[in-house]
Amino acid sequence: MPPWVNPWLLLAMAVSFDLHLLILYVPFFASAFGIVPLSFNEWLLVLVVAFPVIIINEVLKLARRCMLRLSRSSMKLKAD
Repeated sequence: MPPWVNPWLLLAMAVSFDLHLLILYVPFFASAFGIVPLSFNEWLLVLVVAFPVIIINEVLKLARRCMLRLSRSSMKLKAD
């Protein structure tokens, strides 16, 4: 099921993301949690490291779906 079908999931994701940004960029919360905001270069590094992981994960999901379709179609052929 795609995430945009579930409005509660979208709301939970938005609230979680907003809380992360609040804690990271509001000085009071940042000092209370003992963290510092990331610089532009650090965010860029995060994206560069995360992007291949996301791509690999999506390719693996696609391969799994294709394998399931092939196995289902071969089962139908055997049943006939």
